[in-house]
Amino acid sequence: MVREMRDGLYQVNYVGASYGALGVFVIRNGSFNGIGPAGAFYEGTCIIDRQRGLYVMQGSVTFRPNTLTVTGYISPETESTFPIKGELSSPDPSTRFSIEFGGRAVDVAASYVCPIPG
Repeated sequence: MVREMRDGLYQVNYVGASYGALGVFVIRNGSFNGIGPAGAFYEGTCIIDRQRGLYVMQGSVTFRPNTLTVTGYISPETESTFPIKGELSSPDPSTRFSIEFGGRAVDVAASYVCPIPG
């Protein structure tokens, strides 16, 4: 049985063909927001697929102009937003999964760090 994902701060490591990076995500009430070192901003939802025992993460990533992404893709000369989707087991305490971005796979490791401060 899949339980609700714990609200809190998560450390997210992602590796593509170009380089690896570390991000910080907040999950609250089935939604996520995150930031990456290249100035990427992530947002979306993480919904339980109880039949398959997985979480389905759907959202988007927004890059600043001319950002080199982990896949080697360089974003356009204007701020640009792209869809992202992944399926994962609970990252509480940790999990590994893959997402596709720009036709290339990105390996992701997510770990629960702590409750949301305050």
